[in-house]
Amino acid sequence: MTVSIAITGKSGSGKTTLIKSISESFKNMYPEKTILLVDNDLSKELSLYFGIETQNTLYDLVTNEYTYKSKLPKTMTKQEYIEWVLQDIVMSVNDNTDLLVTGYISTADCMCFAKGQVKEALNRFIKNYDIVLFDCEFDLEYLSHLIECHVDVTLIIAESTISSVYAAGKIRDLSQKHAAGEQIGIILNKLKQNRIPEVISGLLNEYDLELLGTLPFVEEVANNIFYTKSKELEDLMEGILYRLNLPFDR
Repeated sequence: MTVSIAITGKSGSGKTTLIKSISESFKNMYPEKTILLVDNDLSKELSLYFGIETQNTLYDLVTNEYTYKSKLPKTMTKQEYIEWVLQDIVMSVNDNTDLLVTGYISTADCMCFAKGQVKEALNRFIKNYDIVLFDCEFDLEYLSHLIECHVDVTLIIAESTISSVYAAGKIRDLSQKHAAGEQIGIILNKLKQNRIPEVISGLLNEYDLELLGTLPFVEEVANNIFYTKSKELEDLMEGILYRLNLPFDR
């Protein structure tokens, strides 16, 4: 069974940094499981956080701008070609973790034949992994243009500010129809003095946002956009992940 988690949030909320902490936490919790990171954010920053330079994306495949890293087999069907390119595009982060960058994906009303075939191939491809983490562009609508797979949990990352929590409420409302009734909640990030301001608690109640956990302000992370690792965040993230309704044991 593949467990899928979508991570989204307002720009600047610390989403990409936390995705790295989540993947490291899963490695510590379930070292035997394979992980696929899908960078579905138009900024394509996730690969940089792992020190990897993106060469090809799914967009390059759809638009025939793909640059071959390995030799193209001489005879294959269109579907075999797409599945072969998927394997070629995926980048290895470590022994159990891979990264796939999507790039721009056209809207749902695009009936492009190649896009439909890529979507089908990707739906099958992600089932090869135990855990899939989607780095999303704002809400789940953009992700729905890419795949049709079930998302078990949606994590909305927000800072403890009025504007960030307000954006989290909007993201939750826009994402609910794509979340298939599964768990969707908020993680408050960059919390100072380990205390939730009263006005923020009030907004969480007003917007009926499920608070899944809190993470502190970590100076070395805040002062370095490409900070590679935070043991403090990973340890706290493990506690949050243990409390989620993940279907590993269903």
